[in-house]
Amino acid sequence: MANMYEELTAYITQNQNRYYRLAYSYVKEEQAALDVVQNAVVRALEHVGELRNRDSPMVIVEYKASSIVISQSTFDQIVRYNMVLHARYLIVSNGMNHYCCRIDYDNMSYDFLKEVPDYADLEPIRQ
Repeated sequence: MANMYEELTAYITQNQNRYYRLAYSYVKEEQAALDVVQNAVVRALEHVGELRNRDSPMVIVEYKASSIVISQSTFDQIVRYNMVLHARYLIVSNGMNHYCCRIDYDNMSYDFLKEVPDYADLEPIRQ
């Protein structure tokens, strides 16, 4: 975790002016913008252990036009992408129908979920 902490600290330091400008564009006060950035940095550093491998996305989402029927071949396409990306969740939607699949790499299996979970409820891949 020390390495992730150091990487995150370096990244924040490198981008601190950008964060300040963004915060200032919302709050329009120097001290308030500094407070926003400081609070965000503290929260990021507190949760550094929860960061995942940046080379592996948690979710892949494939959106199709509403006229496209979601079929097995539609899902096969996102599965092919995932052979390289190794995401935990695959979501396919045409705006009318939504399908979400959770991959269990430990047991080499998958299951379709009844609904797309909230981001906060997503389970990361155990590493």
